Amino acid sequence: ILKMGNLFAQEREETCKVAKKNHGRFRAQEGESIERIVQGHAVMFIFRLLGPLIILTVGITIGAIIGATDAWWGIGIITVCLLMSLVIFYKVWLDFNFDVLYITNKRLMFQRRDLFGFFTNETTYESITNIRPDGTGFIRNIFKYGDIHIDTAAMSATLSYFGCHRPHTIVEHISTNRQRAIGKLRQETGGGSVSGDNSNGQ
Repeated sequence: ILKMGNLFAQEREETCKVAKKNHGRFRAQEGESIERIVQGHAVMFIFRLLGPLIILTVGITIGAIIGATDAWWGIGIITVCLLMSLVIFYKVWLDFNFDVLYITNKRLMFQRRDLFGFFTNETTYESITNIRPDGTGFIRNIFKYGDIHIDTAAMSATLSYFGCHRPHTIVEHISTNRQRAIGKLRQETGGGSVSGDNSNGQ
């Protein structure tokens, strides 16, 4: 199962590499190109499947036991657990395929898909004050996945992306773009300081 998940992730990554202007609902602006598309690690998808599988297994077991004496109650319990499992599975599938972080040459765009509708949030590189990768933990270290937390100049504004592959590599990419954007802004403003420029990107 892990091997299949890894192959699927590699195929999805190759597909993302050719997307420079459009991907899903994301449309690049004029003069903007997609440099990297960050999506969830396949291991996260597999781990999150355990929830609906446990619910379905428990429901079938209890339904079979109760169904031995009352068939309708047994069928009812199994049906409810099946519907719950399908809803949870659908949400896990949405998170895995549509929760995306777009890294462009001008900005970061966070996209999240809920059961009903999309949610997007974006920030420019100049407004980023700190970037923190988090890959701590035994399981995370083995499968090389973790979280990214991005602090911005807005009051109490922290943007986070959870469960991505090789978070330190992604942070390095964002830090490079941030330093380039800050350098360009300084040139345009005559070399003045940039507010919030107190981070080394780590």
